[in-house]
Amino acid sequence: MGTPAEVLQQFWQELRGRTRVTIDHPDLPDALKDIAAEAIKTAWQAANEAASSELAALRVEARDVANAAEAERDDARARRASGPPRSCAANWPPRAARPATPPWPHAEARARLEAQAATLTDRLAAAEQAQGRHALELERVGVELAAAQRRAERAEAEGPLARQLLAELRGALHELDGGGRRRGATPKESRHGRSP
Repeated sequence: MGTPAEVLQQFWQELRGRTRVTIDHPDLPDALKDIAAEAIKTAWQAANEAASSELAALRVEARDVANAAEAERDDARARRASGPPRSCAANWPPRAARPATPPWPHAEARARLEAQAATLTDRLAAAEQAQGRHALELERVGVELAAAQRRAERAEAEGPLARQLLAELRGALHELDGGGRRRGATPKESRHGRSP
């Protein structure tokens, strides 16, 4: 097993490989391929940027919390080292001069850290929800792309049929006119001779 960074990198590469969308349909117009690829690329980049910014914010906040906890620990150690010997700890400082803080300052720090951990957990859950929403958006774009692809295939398949029907209609119109149209004459002139 590698370091956590390597494992995380491998996870993201595997995820990219699974979610990669390839459009291997030579019958699709290039313009449609470009539009679909750009839409998917934009959705993926937006999701990736949102997740990256949330992760960076969470890292900064976690680093600040860790630094504050270390500072409190160092301060408590310094106070303990400079305080009176344990034999007279019960009488030090005099009752009137004792601070109103709880006798266990680390309990207060622990409570703060637990509250901050809960906040970070909530933020992480929100980031995961945002990532889920972006994944749904990506899926929706994929469905729309598939529908557009089917429409393009249908239109491409119906194109020759429409051209054939148009040619047949022109032929039928030519037969109805009796083929007697004069060059340069309008349809009204060819049916009724010369127009009045």
